[in-house]
Amino acid sequence: VKLIKEKYIKGKYALLFASNPVDDQGFCTHEEKIGLFISFLNSILPLINEVNLTVLLRLHPREDETAFKKALEDNHLVDKVTLVNEPPLFILLKSVDACVILASTVGMESIMMGTPIGVVALKNYGHVFDYVESGAAIPLDSRHIDIAQIRKLIMEGKHVLHSSMNSYVAYHLSSIGKSSATTADKLFELLSTK
Repeated sequence: VKLIKEKYIKGKYALLFASNPVDDQGFCTHEEKIGLFISFLNSILPLINEVNLTVLLRLHPREDETAFKKALEDNHLVDKVTLVNEPPLFILLKSVDACVILASTVGMESIMMGTPIGVVALKNYGHVFDYVESGAAIPLDSRHIDIAQIRKLIMEGKHVLHSSMNSYVAYHLSSIGKSSATTADKLFELLSTK
């Protein structure tokens, strides 16, 4: 974690934007996905300077960084974000103050690491997964990113969401290791009736 902070995090606070192929999943077009990220970044520009915020961008292995880099160049935002695809995700999540996702299991991984998440609502789909509705994440509106919500996420998220994040993990992992046994029992039960 210390090496990640030394190499990538230059500000007092760090926010990871964890992208994923929501375009391949049918939630939006490729251009709309890139637009979501650029819009998000433009919305938080005042906060970047105000609180000395480092913004990191992590792409899913199926995503191509070329379009993101071009969009950052076209919008004069290259110096506002650092692309970080090399460090292991879990170490990266432990190194930042908060993580923003679109529709990704990175949300669960972030919560498990104790890093609060903000979930950007997708047009026509809302907040994908149940992170927001369960109270384990801060909702973000893709049409208007509220800087106060981002400030709350990075500066207070660990405290504000702590118990909800713990409950979320406990609930979702309560059956860990039991699913195979339950499935096997059901299969034997079905086979015995034939």
